[in-house]
Amino acid sequence: MKLVTPNISWQENGHPFSEDYKDIYFSAEDPIGESEHVFLRGNLLSERWQQLDRDQFTLAELGFGSGLNFLLACKLWNESPTKGQRLHYIAFEKHPLQLDQMQKLHALWPELQPFSEQFITQYADQGSGCHRFLLSDAIILDLHFGDAKDRLNQLEQRAGIDAWFLDGFNPKRNHALWGSNTLQQIARLSHAGTTLSTYSVAGTLRRNLNQIGFTVKKIQGFGRKRHMLQASYEQTDIQNQPLSDAWNKVPYFTLPSTQKNIAIIGAGLSGCSLAYSLSRRGVKTKIYEVANTIAAGASGIPLFSLRPRLFQANSAIAEYYLHSFLFSSKMLQSLTRFGELTWYQCGVVQLQSALNKKSPLKTLSLTALYPDSVLRNLTDYSRTKLRSIADIETALFFPQGGFVSPASLCAAYCTLSKVAVHLNTAVATLVQKEIKVGSPNIYKEHNGWQLRGDNGDLIDTVDAVIFANSQNISQFEQLQELPIESVSGQVTRFAGTAESNNIDHIITGERTLFPSTDHELVSHLVAASYRNFDGLTPNDSFSDFDNEENFKAIQKSLTNKSLLHNDILQSQAAIRSSTPDRVPLVGAVPNINIIKNRYGGLKRNANRKFDNLYTDQNYWPGLYISAAHGSNGLATCGYSAEILASLICGEQLPIGQETLDALNPIRFAIRDLKKQIS
Repeated sequence: MKLVTPNISWQENGHPFSEDYKDIYFSAEDPIGESEHVFLRGNLLSERWQQLDRDQFTLAELGFGSGLNFLLACKLWNESPTKGQRLHYIAFEKHPLQLDQMQKLHALWPELQPFSEQFITQYADQGSGCHRFLLSDAIILDLHFGDAKDRLNQLEQRAGIDAWFLDGFNPKRNHALWGSNTLQQIARLSHAGTTLSTYSVAGTLRRNLNQIGFTVKKIQGFGRKRHMLQASYEQTDIQNQPLSDAWNKVPYFTLPSTQKNIAIIGAGLSGCSLAYSLSRRGVKTKIYEVANTIAAGASGIPLFSLRPRLFQANSAIAEYYLHSFLFSSKMLQSLTRFGELTWYQCGVVQLQSALNKKSPLKTLSLTALYPDSVLRNLTDYSRTKLRSIADIETALFFPQGGFVSPASLCAAYCTLSKVAVHLNTAVATLVQKEIKVGSPNIYKEHNGWQLRGDNGDLIDTVDAVIFANSQNISQFEQLQELPIESVSGQVTRFAGTAESNNIDHIITGERTLFPSTDHELVSHLVAASYRNFDGLTPNDSFSDFDNEENFKAIQKSLTNKSLLHNDILQSQAAIRSSTPDRVPLVGAVPNINIIKNRYGGLKRNANRKFDNLYTDQNYWPGLYISAAHGSNGLATCGYSAEILASLICGEQLPIGQETLDALNPIRFAIRDLKKQIS
């Protein structure tokens, strides 16, 4: 996941020069003027945005570099008469600049500082993958770090890219970025009318663009450059090779427009973060919660810690957990800056006893895989300070980790989204509405969902429903075969001491010890016991035994056994839900009966391939889920909400197809089918 740092030198004019590609990052004379001419005017953005009649405009760039093109696009978008519409900017960069380098460059353009500040506060070189930035309600930046060809290969077409900036280093020295494989991916992700512009007029590039369906012309270049390229995609009969198996293709007809209403069932972290993400896209939502308050379930635990779930090697799901952590860290910082809640970014010390005992993770492998901004060894100062507290010789440190009250976070999401929250409202069943359409061959078409209570009374009629209530999803007919495992966990607050008052990091081993937030009445929350949930209510699962186990377990991690008093000031139990593979359920809800009938052949041949015909029937129209986040919910709920909001609104996703497949609830039904008949 670590990236190669770009090898750059600084010229006398303060501009960077790539020693790897022997090329400049931008024009020495007038970088802003050239960027505006080649890319903004080259794609006719001002004229197109003046007449934009869609909810969003998607712009993609190969070669993010200094981010100058992005900042100028933000400025132009802000000056355009867009009303509630969104700019989705997707950029690719193999060798991202470091934060201090980016700050140095942005200081050259004071006229762009309002947009630079929004970007810089969230920017850091934090590893490969897609980094999602929410810069305003109107602008989303997906910044892909890594090889552009590999990243493009994983993106579904969705609504398609509207305009392309090709701004990589000189094609003579950067063959891969300008090669035919990359250009074919550009064509696959385009639609009729997609535009493209670039400073390069290389003959090979022009011919390759023509071959994949672009109409290309040379127009006046900028300054001393005689020409540049402007292109438009005209081909519409391309049959794209599917990125995944037929059952993973989520149909587009289930995607409501922003005028539609969506019901969210569950007012925990998952449900509230979904309301926030959808509200940023102008989607009206309502939350239905059976309890008398938000954050009544596991989200009602006093404190949650934010730390990444670690993996020994890079993979699609490892990338998902890394970017869940990074996105949530940025989100919590943003909400704190705007005064919506208090986020304690104190850092997390992870002891060896917290690592996977069945398959132990090796510290050296982890520090080699993860960026230093995410995971590092403790400094000498921290070691000296912590050595008298815990066994930290092989400990790891997450500088971006910290803790927050999940109930406060839920409240902040609800306040910002202005969502209507209906408490004490139990949704018992969903009834699909259908209308008859077509002539002369009349057929039924989905027309929304009715939410009904225990006695069958109508609660609401909506266009789509998102399930965010992990523990109760099996009560719904459409979800009964999705596997959910529940675990009872109990947290205990113990009295502290003058010495424990000096703890300023979260310390996590077999249990997690939180710093005291009250330095006069010192106390520490210890989380959490784990035991299988066998149908008890949360109150029934509360036990003195778990309090004792929490104290014993945290004592094992502490070298100073008198650091805490065994005086219990608070105790609270809750139920957390997960899945058999410990990965949440995020995506459209599959129609399991249809899946079993359509793909039953997998029982005889697990490698059998199926065509993509009628895949819209594989999923219940307008039903989605984000549930079973387990103990990683503070990290994964917010990021999953963005994934699901993008899926619902037809946007490009911040994850690749492989990751989407790994989250897709359909995976368990397919795995069961693939179990060979003996």
